[in-house]
Amino acid sequence: MKTYYLFAVFGYVGLLWLTGAIMARKTKSAEAYLVASRGLSVPFISVLIAGTWIGGVSIVGMAQGAYIHGISALWFQVGIWIAMIVTALLLDKILQGKKTYSILDVVGSLYDPKTARLAGILQLVFSIWVISMQIVGGGAILSVMLNNQITFQQGMVLTAIVFTLYNVLGGFTATAYTNLIHIGAIVFGLFLGGFYVIFHTGALSQMANQSHYFKPFGDLGLLQALSWAFINFTLGVLAQPVINTASSARSLQAGKKGILIGNLIAIPVVVMAALCGIVAKYQFPEIPTLAALPMLLNLTPPFIAVFFLLSMWAPLMSSGSPFLMGATTLLVKGYLAPAFKIDQDRTLLFVSRISTLLIG
Repeated sequence: MKTYYLFAVFGYVGLLWLTGAIMARKTKSAEAYLVASRGLSVPFISVLIAGTWIGGVSIVGMAQGAYIHGISALWFQVGIWIAMIVTALLLDKILQGKKTYSILDVVGSLYDPKTARLAGILQLVFSIWVISMQIVGGGAILSVMLNNQITFQQGMVLTAIVFTLYNVLGGFTATAYTNLIHIGAIVFGLFLGGFYVIFHTGALSQMANQSHYFKPFGDLGLLQALSWAFINFTLGVLAQPVINTASSARSLQAGKKGILIGNLIAIPVVVMAALCGIVAKYQFPEIPTLAALPMLLNLTPPFIAVFFLLSMWAPLMSSGSPFLMGATTLLVKGYLAPAFKIDQDRTLLFVSRISTLLIG
């Protein structure tokens, strides 16, 4: 069984790298590298937004949260969903019809340059932290799923190398195309595996009788649930990867539609992850919470388990990649290019690729 998993993981890696190599041919300028030449259609904006917020925290982390708190763990994501709706509705005011690259451009149009630079630094730190968490999550998930055939450290290195390389090669265009692959793998694998374990265990009907697992606020209480939502709302509004994605749309309307559709894609995926966490609690009541989702692989036949496995690993890259490219755009266009007066496009493209490599 573990051999099948290894083949699936490395086959998936090959597909992602091939996509990055193909997209490298379309990335001949800094504008193409950083914002996909501002030509992305609604489907690509949608998978970028969905992928940004369907990360390790939203899938494996949501299963962990639901393992303890039940469906009330979903409040952690509610803030993001509201933030994306607000962002879509206010997108014309956020971008203001300007050639926007980063939060520096947005905040700079509202406040003084010093405030804009501070906001940019905070977003850069936040983005690097998110990227680091996806890499750590990749190591943890691969080591658990593959029963230590890959160690935690090896899993981290593999995850980092995989998504850093295809982004270095193809830039934000590669991010868009690979996120199309990631979202397909996540939706297909998670729902295939999720529905299988739900219907073959009868766990949800049994857990419905538990004290808090299907109560809206569960064991959190109203105030804690709302505080979770508020924290993520503040993180989601004006997040650099969202600005980067919206700025890459072929039109303002495409950006708005893409953000809203991406949000709609993300919601049922996260709900399914929560339900899987509740199933894991019923089947394996004493395991570490990190193993809640991976342990469900033991309940599925091999042809389902392979896709189920990929749906657990892919989110770490679908989220890490937009944050990586968002951080690159912010660093290069907001700080490096102005500081070193980089005007030549060829030099700017080289600096952008090196920045992606170093951040990743």
